[in-house]
Amino acid sequence: MKKMPLFALVALVLVACNDSKKSKNPTKTEKDWVILFDGISTDAFRGYGIKEFPQGVWNVENGVLIANPDTANRDLITKKRYKDFELEYEWAVDTAANSGVFFHMQEDLSMESNNGNSPNWLDNFELQVLDDQHFYDTLAVRSAGAVYDLIAPKNKKLKAHWTVQSGQIIA
Repeated sequence: MKKMPLFALVALVLVACNDSKKSKNPTKTEKDWVILFDGISTDAFRGYGIKEFPQGVWNVENGVLIANPDTANRDLITKKRYKDFELEYEWAVDTAANSGVFFHMQEDLSMESNNGNSPNWLDNFELQVLDDQHFYDTLAVRSAGAVYDLIAPKNKKLKAHWTVQSGQIIA
């Protein structure tokens, strides 16, 4: 069975408000932000169930974080936990790819999906990253931009399909 490329995140940026550095002045709106991926460093991430970044499963190529489709799946999680955050990212997927970004995820190493995928989708919130045009599941609550199986996206406007070839994103 041919493995499907997961997805490439283009400039993944998860910004988290750091509660300890918030101004005590209620009129001040400035916040300190944490950028987790700047196109170079993966220091803010580790693999699900492990303490280090899963090199070879995930790679940084040309400023893009890319999942290697020829390896076993290994989700990335942040080393630090964030309570209040804003999430901003751009993504591109290969043909028929299916992936997502989990938030408020609970790491439960005893859980197994029994299908070769990460167990995270079983009981965590996921923002769906998907090739709507070529993926077989066409339900709106499972389409790109949905909170998987819960909330369908509204006013969705996807850019043209991109292809990932040898670490290069081709429009």
